[in-house]
Order: sequence, then C-alpha cells, then structure tokens
Amino acid sequence: MPSLALLILRLAFGLGFAVHGYQSLFVAENGITGLAGLIESKGWPAPEAWAYLAKITELVGGLMVALGFLTRASALACAGTMAVAIWMAHLGDPFRDPATGKGWELAGLYLAAFLALLFSGGGKLSVDGLRKDRTPEPAPAAMPPFAAAEVAKPAAAAPPVPEDPVQGSDGVWDGKE
Repeated sequence: MPSLALLILRLAFGLGFAVHGYQSLFVAENGITGLAGLIESKGWPAPEAWAYLAKITELVGGLMVALGFLTRASALACAGTMAVAIWMAHLGDPFRDPATGKGWELAGLYLAAFLALLFSGGGKLSVDGLRKDRTPEPAPAAMPPFAAAEVAKPAAAAPPVPEDPVQGSDGVWDGKE
C-alpha cells in the first residue's frame, strides 16, 4: 500500500505542478512577464531567464515527479522552486486570506509534498521502481550522514548466544534449577 500512496501523491502534486508550468508558459498572457516583473522587483539579475527556469521546472519537473522518473532529483528541483516562490512572493502573506484566496497555503503544500517525495522516493509504482538496476535501500545521498554510514557498513556477525543456565547445552530443559 505505501507504493499506491506514493503514486497518488506523485500524480496529484506532479500533474498539478506541471499544469501550473504549462499555463504560465503557453496559456497565460502575462505568465512569464508577470513572474519576471516580480523577480526584477527583488533585484535579481536576468529576471526573464529566472522566470523561464522556474516555469520549465514546474512543467518538466512536475511531469517527472508524476511519472516517478528520477523522483528524488525531480522533487528536489520542484521543492527548491517552491521554497523560492514562498520566499519571493508569499513571505509576508497569511496562510490563506479568505477574502482574496491569496497566501502561501498552496505553495507550502507543494513544498511539503515534494520534500516527502525527496525523502521517500517514488515507490515501486514508478519508473524508478521498475528499473532493474535499482537498489532496495534508499540512496545514501538522500539520507542523513549518520544513517548513510550505517547503510555502508558491512553486516557484523551476531554475537554468540550464551548458554541458558536452566536448559542444557542441547536446548532441552534438564529439570535442574
């Protein structure tokens, strides 16, 4: 069942993110120019290039997340895009303003979903999960350093089991206490 949950998460957030990118790139009149204006107002150089990078990341990264293809890398790119969006556009906003519907709620949900996928991976029901060369353990780069060191260690031999004083060496109780 965890793979089904990850599939639902990937499809919902990946496709939603891709639609946002598609609309900004190809449908909305001021999709790129509006974002470039915001970026320029923050003093960043080459605002149009940053706007295209953000929207292409939304489109391509969202599709890659939905498919579960290079899920961790795709989720990292998408999470980074949302973190910058929250910082640039929503930092002073409320969670959600009921009058206008604006706030950081949606960007925060996307960020949380992509962070969850960054740490979990795409699951078995993904392109990554279907690859024959994948390893069952998470990639050490996606784990904290102390956990990666534990995964990299060879398995130690189990210590010998001490003889139980109630049972004989053959494992059968001999009636002595």
